[in-house]
Amino acid sequence: MTSRWHLRRMSEEARCRVVMIERFWSFVNKNGRNGCWEWKDAKDNGGYGVFRLANGNLIGHERRAHRFSAELRFGPIPKRMLVCHHCDNPSCVRPDHLFVGTSKDNAWDAARKGRLPTKLTTEQRARLKMRPWSLMPDWELARGLSVAPSTVASARSKKPWHRWMPPTLHTKETAFSTSTDHNSTQQPSDV
Repeated sequence: MTSRWHLRRMSEEARCRVVMIERFWSFVNKNGRNGCWEWKDAKDNGGYGVFRLANGNLIGHERRAHRFSAELRFGPIPKRMLVCHHCDNPSCVRPDHLFVGTSKDNAWDAARKGRLPTKLTTEQRARLKMRPWSLMPDWELARGLSVAPSTVASARSKKPWHRWMPPTLHTKETAFSTSTDHNSTQQPSDV
């Protein structure tokens, strides 16, 4: 907490920022499972925390809580970048559980952890390349398997389906993450 004496000596903008940051951390439970700092206030349908800003001209604006937390730690994050979770807990706002990446980075992370849904089994993919199924049109096979024709087409392609994943994961992770210790319970010093 910032003392009243310090608050009086700050500019109006700095004072509002400090109050907003203190308000943000008041909605955080630092005793969550797996070392997560869980958001206690409003959440969206996906379970991600929603922080309502109440600062000057930002009154009424909402931000995802984990993105706000990451911006406190890492600084401004470009709009095209995502803030992803190492811990896969959407309500976690602990900065060292977060990393900044693209949609592709997020998909690679999900695939690496086995969270990416697959519509066809490996056996079904192999059978699609064998006769007589290889002679049937994609739409007909898709209807029988209850998947989209594009799923059948990609399964039949010569390129193995798992080749799209790169050998190394999260090339941007080291640029944005400052800690690999996910069990520390210290609040970030720059927050």
